[in-house]
Amino acid sequence: MKKLIAMLLTLTMVLSVLAGCGDKDNKDSNGSNVGDSARGSSATDADGEETDGADASGQKGGKTLEDYERVDGFTVYCAGGGIDNEAFNNQPLAKRIEEITGYDVNYIQLSTGIDTDVTINNIFSVKEDVQGVFVSKAQFNDLVASGALAPLTEYVEASVNLRDAISEIGWGSATGEDGEIYAIPNSDPRECTSYGFYYRLDWLNEYNTANPDAQIPIPAQENGYSMTLSNFRKMVEYFDGKVTGGNAFVIDTDPHSSNYEENKPVYLQTILPAFGIYSEWADVDGTLTYIVDQEGFRECMEYMESMFDDGLITYQATQNDTNAVNSLMNDMAGVALVSHGNPYSLETSRYPELSEEEKQSFVDTTYAGYIAALVPDDRDGDADAVRVWSRKAYSWYFVCPAWNTDAQTAAVVDYCDKKLDKDAFLSITIGVEGESFEVKDGGYYPILPAFNDTYNIASAFLTGTREDDYAEYWLARTRKTAAQGRMFGLINYNIEHTGIKDPLCMLPSNDVVDSNYANARNAVVEELIKTVFNSDADFDYDAVKSIWESKKGREIEKAVNDWYGTWEYKDTFNSVKPR
Repeated sequence: MKKLIAMLLTLTMVLSVLAGCGDKDNKDSNGSNVGDSARGSSATDADGEETDGADASGQKGGKTLEDYERVDGFTVYCAGGGIDNEAFNNQPLAKRIEEITGYDVNYIQLSTGIDTDVTINNIFSVKEDVQGVFVSKAQFNDLVASGALAPLTEYVEASVNLRDAISEIGWGSATGEDGEIYAIPNSDPRECTSYGFYYRLDWLNEYNTANPDAQIPIPAQENGYSMTLSNFRKMVEYFDGKVTGGNAFVIDTDPHSSNYEENKPVYLQTILPAFGIYSEWADVDGTLTYIVDQEGFRECMEYMESMFDDGLITYQATQNDTNAVNSLMNDMAGVALVSHGNPYSLETSRYPELSEEEKQSFVDTTYAGYIAALVPDDRDGDADAVRVWSRKAYSWYFVCPAWNTDAQTAAVVDYCDKKLDKDAFLSITIGVEGESFEVKDGGYYPILPAFNDTYNIASAFLTGTREDDYAEYWLARTRKTAAQGRMFGLINYNIEHTGIKDPLCMLPSNDVVDSNYANARNAVVEELIKTVFNSDADFDYDAVKSIWESKKGREIEKAVNDWYGTWEYKDTFNSVKPR
């Protein structure tokens, strides 16, 4: 894609205006020039005294977006909402956004998977008549390198809401080597984990009743919803005598997504922290270190291998095998890694007498328990010992093609800016209090079915967020059922003091990493699957390291650390430190 776009962009670029689009008035919000710089300049008042340069709208000096010539409408490629484009454009939210921004926008949804790459490639190859495009991080990096994007810096600087709504690290990720901003970055809604262990609480209570002198503490708030390695194995051993037609601990071929090739379930994020491994790439004494070289990796794989060899684990080798959720619901397993989207089915399946309305508020405290993370045996019951694999990355970017006219680019940025007005953003993301959401105990909760009817695909309309506010608004989506809200709350309990993120998610485009890392990672994972989860083979740590090195692992590490050593946020990206 890089080469294709680069070749095309060496041709003469013809700038064109959308046919039939008029221009916005070229004036600021109060009809006057407000200074020379859009950020942080000083001005003088009528008496000659220096001020901070802020006008009535909160701008500090320089132009506002109202000063720029802007078109009245444009076309954008947005995230997919799962409906056809005509229905998408007729969504009440689309009409609401037009009222808020004043722009007539034609939305075209992007498909998912490989089709998205083809679509993006076609857009930039033929200079399609489109003024804004939602792209992945990898696509953004390619487009910046190819010179295919319009710089947005001056418009962002002239914005009312954009500059402060998005974090410095976010803007940094959207900035090219020339210092220009080339996108409006979109982050994950909040730092969190989406996965944890579901276990059969009734079976664990049964074990504790039968073993009063050797009880296994129930994961609870006082221990940070944790369990020790030894107790986890002891629990699984007991569960193995309860299951029918399977083994107690089931591992899905892919608990994370439908793409098995990218997310094979080898690095179980709920177990690894007990061995001192908190992310696939971790900062070890200032150096990013891949998981195979992190202390505790060998011991973790040996722990998993021993459980498999002892018949305690069912490793579902193909997607045709019974998945974890169905295994749990049919007593074929007693523990598995599940997503926070699974509890509704898991917790209501045993209660057919419940009505659909009753299921929404139902929580199963008889059968269903959750574990956020395992801890070492010597930290039993210590909530301060809990560490969780968390995530908050900038994975999507809203960009403007380089062939836009200035008036088109200014309009697109202004459209994004207006959507980030505080009241407007609330109404776009979760709606109106009392109609689509309610506030309880300081948190946002959806009112169903109104929330789903209008805001189920609200995220597809986002082109940047008020990050601090959205972190709270988004939680309404995890509270659509009481069961989901309960699990999400438990696995993310005290996340601001337990969560550790993988810095690699912030790596810019890198030729060595882009060309070799996926292949090297897959080779390591395949070896682990063939040895850890295979009773006919033995896990060989040295062989795993040799495979990593043979697939240019050391070159990958060097390339990663050449970036990491100069990354200005390396010391602040993770506020939580290793145990």
